[in-house]
Parts: sequence; C-alpha cells; structure tokens
Amino acid sequence: MARRRNEIVLYLIISYFYTIICQMSQRDTVSRYKATLGEQTDWIDENLQNLTALAALLPKTSRDLRIIVSKVKADISPRFPLPLSRLVASAYIDLRLFAGQPKDRPVPETEKRYREARVAQFLPTILSAQQKLVTSPAQNTAAVELLGEDLRSCSQAEDFFVLAVKQIGSNGRADDHDRISVYHNADGTPIALRKTKIESTALLLEPAVSPQLVPIPAGTVVHVGPNASYVKTGEFDYLDRRNRPKTRYQTFEVGGEDTGLEVAPLRLSPWAYEDPLDRAVFAISRYNTGAEVQYDSDRAKLAQGFSIDDFRLAARSVMDIAYGVGIEA
Repeated sequence: MARRRNEIVLYLIISYFYTIICQMSQRDTVSRYKATLGEQTDWIDENLQNLTALAALLPKTSRDLRIIVSKVKADISPRFPLPLSRLVASAYIDLRLFAGQPKDRPVPETEKRYREARVAQFLPTILSAQQKLVTSPAQNTAAVELLGEDLRSCSQAEDFFVLAVKQIGSNGRADDHDRISVYHNADGTPIALRKTKIESTALLLEPAVSPQLVPIPAGTVVHVGPNASYVKTGEFDYLDRRNRPKTRYQTFEVGGEDTGLEVAPLRLSPWAYEDPLDRAVFAISRYNTGAEVQYDSDRAKLAQGFSIDDFRLAARSVMDIAYGVGIEA
C-alpha cells in the first residue's frame, strides 16, 4: 500500500514539473511569435511600396499583401503562422500557376518567363527578411525545374514527415508509409525526402534554385514531378510475415547537365528555420477574429524536436538500405 502511494506521489510530482515546463515552453513560443510578428509587420510597412511593385503581376501575392497590411483577416494558420511565411506560400502559388499552361488560356512563353522573373525578384526580398533559415553544410545549391501544377499541401505534412523518419529508424517494424523515396545528386547528396501518406509530398533537404533563379530554401514542402530522366539507383522492400511488400524504399539520381529535380514548391516547413523557437512558432494558430492565439504542444514538440539534419540523416539511411552504399555524413 505504501509503495503504491509513493508511486502516485512520484507521478504527481513528475506531472507537476512537466506541466510547468510545458507552460514555460508555451510562454516562450507565444512571446517569440508576438515579437517576430511585430518585427515583420513593421518591416512590411517600411517596405510596402517596393513590395507592392514587386508583387504587381502576382495576383495571389498582391491579394495577401493587401490583406496583411489592412489586417482585415485575423486568422493564423499553423502552415504559415507569420506574414512573411504566408507571402512565400502565396508567391509559390503564383509561380505554379505561371509555370504551367492553363487549359483554357495558354500563357505565352515570354509572359510566363517574365512573371517567373518577378517571383525570382520578390522571393529573395521576403526570404532575407525572415528569421534565420537553415543552410547547407556543403554549401550545395541543388538545380531544380519548376513543375507547373496548382497543388496543395496537407496541413498534417509535418506529422507524416516525422512518421517517415521514425519509420526509417524502425528497421522495417513500422509501416505508416508504403513507399519512401530519396532523390539525390551525382555525388550522393540527398536533395529531397518523399513520403506517401495522404499527400505524396517531399521535404527539400538542400537549398535549390531554378533556371529562372527562383530560390527554394531547404525545409520547403514540395511536390516532385515524374521526370523520365531520373535514374533509379536503389530499391529495397521490407516484407510482412507473408513475404508481401510492406514498405518500399527507392532512391533516384537527378540533375544531369540539362535537368534537375522537377518540383512544385508549396510552403516553408518549420525545419526551414534554424532556431528551435522559430520552429515552435508553427504550433501557433487562431481561427476567430479577436480570439487569443492557440498553442498546440504536440505540434511544437514535432517542430522543436526535429531539425533538417534529422531528415538528411534519415535520407542517407534510406540510401544505405536501398543500394547498400555507405555514404559518409
């Protein structure tokens, strides 16, 4: 009886301190969010004339810029909780609309390239004003081709990318994703880690740039196109108890002289940011005007508990498993 009582007391003590730690983390995250929101709002106000000019031919970006400035829409999505991350996603939407040929009104090639050039001017301005973005240890910049499709990313993409990392480390025990793919360049550097749960999206592992000089930071959620020039370099199936394929790991080499990874950039993920507290800001949301911001502690754990390096290491593990070549990290 005494032992049971001591166990209950110990549990209550641990729960108390865990609650205190969570409250401190929430307080720090909300404080960082409010400070960064103020900094970004001030920066937009100071640079509004230049931003408006750069976004003039970008309908989605122009619309969202007006909304941000007028503050008429106060909802906050955890997919892009801050004004600048929202503008990055808006510019990528405009980019995807211009990159492809709409069925009802084909865009002339000259107009398409001109508009892509406007996105290439707009994005560096926005990205340079954000919190510190992650960099590549090898200073790699992957070459990509823009995929022209109007696509959307799942709000749960972060959860499923983390599940992919855990699955890769489970030695075949977990089977959340039936297929996990890694795209790498000729020297073996992983460029993107692709999962298949809900939406088949990928996490960009290295900074990338298109031929039109559109920057795409590491940590961006992207769709990957089925480019026929990709070379399959490895494949491995984890089997179930009946020897049926349970999970397939595949690796592809991309990026010859005239080709790159074909992607449609969607939005920045928390892992595009270096500071764990900046990543935790993606746990903030608000969907009712005038309401207090909401904090999702589970989402904060995902954002802070993993970094872009965890996904790079997971991608290298897939490469080791799929074609048995040890590549030094």
